[in-house]
Amino acid sequence: MKRIIVIGQFPPPIHGLSHALQTLINSQLSQEFKLIKLDIKDNKKFVNHCAKIIQSKTDGWYFTPAQTAGGNLRDLVYMMLMAISKKPIIVHLHGGGFKKAYEKMNYFQKRLNQFVFSRVSKGIVLSDSLKEILLPVMDIKKISVVNNFVDSECTMDDITFKNKQVSQKNKKSLKILYLSNFIRSKGYDIVLEIANRLSKIYYIQLEFNFAGAFLDVGEREYFFNKLKQMNSQSILFHGIVEGSTKKKLFAESDIFILPTQYPIEGQPISILEAMANGCCILSTPHAGIPDIIKSGINGYLIPQDCVEEYCNKIIELNTQRELLTRIGKTNYEKAKSKYLISCHIEALRAEFENTYLKTI
Repeated sequence: MKRIIVIGQFPPPIHGLSHALQTLINSQLSQEFKLIKLDIKDNKKFVNHCAKIIQSKTDGWYFTPAQTAGGNLRDLVYMMLMAISKKPIIVHLHGGGFKKAYEKMNYFQKRLNQFVFSRVSKGIVLSDSLKEILLPVMDIKKISVVNNFVDSECTMDDITFKNKQVSQKNKKSLKILYLSNFIRSKGYDIVLEIANRLSKIYYIQLEFNFAGAFLDVGEREYFFNKLKQMNSQSILFHGIVEGSTKKKLFAESDIFILPTQYPIEGQPISILEAMANGCCILSTPHAGIPDIIKSGINGYLIPQDCVEEYCNKIIELNTQRELLTRIGKTNYEKAKSKYLISCHIEALRAEFENTYLKTI
């Protein structure tokens, strides 16, 4: 059995990257490859991490690097130490920020990246349009796609989905969900403005639900000051949601909205979760989102600042319930066929076999 060192940030805390790594370690692949984890989230242990990489006896490396210029300097050291072993290296990017970070680097750091990445066997990104983020340092022939995934406990079952489709046709008030961190570039302020405008149209009955974490005190103050000014009974704040609460919120939502321009956006898991619960998606043509969402099929891609267009689409979906249910059905079926954990692990298996089992 091939021994593979898996290097990255493991839980706790739980976030997209750490959860993906733990899912890999716990997957069926651990029965086919001996997966050894090396948690590098504590930068104070940098020297210790380097020593472990040097001392490790392995048949290959699987690494999830940072996507900032500062984090890149640290990761280049790790990758150079991996390269010394002359064993295959897979680098898996779980976001879309590497290229922008690379463009801000000085000449020396860029050249160092080109040198180190030339020793990498395989680069993995989350979707086709994100292949470009590795092109400054890798040949496109070495770059593959492995889609993100939705946890099974966040995927609606068939009976519940069918009941949801029936209820959508006659329900008086549609529920719209924003679920993400409260960062301005994620577009929560845009959703507030959309809610404000639509609340003034007397014949439209909508409920806007907001869920997620505030990473900054200023953002929290901005959000709640806006809520106070709007004084709307149709806007609900849920804070951080997990488990059954999160599942219920997705299940009850009709439209998922994420007008993001987040600089290091990749393939938002929240969009995939919404699809797995039969929601129509309203988002932006940004990062890897166009690879998931096709306008008119899975929802609509609208530039972040086009508030009026977002409003018009919501009015259209509220009026044309058959359109809403048709999009919801398309998304539900797509999520179950393409974005389940089993699909993600199967794609990783193919990359592992091609990289670690081939003749070196």
